[in-house]
Amino acid sequence: MVTVLSYEILPVAQSPSQVLGITANAATIAAAISTFAPLVVAWITKKEASDRVKAVINLLAVAVATAIALIWNGSPDGTPLTWQTVLMTFGSALVASIVAYKGVWKPLLVTNKIADASANFGVGTPVPTVIETARPGDVGGTSE
Repeated sequence: MVTVLSYEILPVAQSPSQVLGITANAATIAAAISTFAPLVVAWITKKEASDRVKAVINLLAVAVATAIALIWNGSPDGTPLTWQTVLMTFGSALVASIVAYKGVWKPLLVTNKIADASANFGVGTPVPTVIETARPGDVGGTSE
């Protein structure tokens, strides 16, 4: 460290977790962030969006959480980032997201309330309004 006028200047090589003294690894940080991914999915998709659309949005949210965790954690021991670390971090974040949704957010109806509040906002095709029409022979409510 360099001391300038009694202020310490941190080296550029330190990650935010090193500066703050947080000792969690990237997988733990990604998993913690990903527990809130289902809430983000409920907010940015239409209420009636297909499960496929919601699954893709969840995968993207988990990928963003993984990237944030890997950037936040940095490489404390100076080793380069490997694909195994990225895959393990993404996997643990995805499992945390699914468990949080199935075990906490869905049973407590939190995702339903968020989806109701933002029903027509976001990604997904809205369900068309169904208008019932009269069938032939139903004119006037009598059949012939």
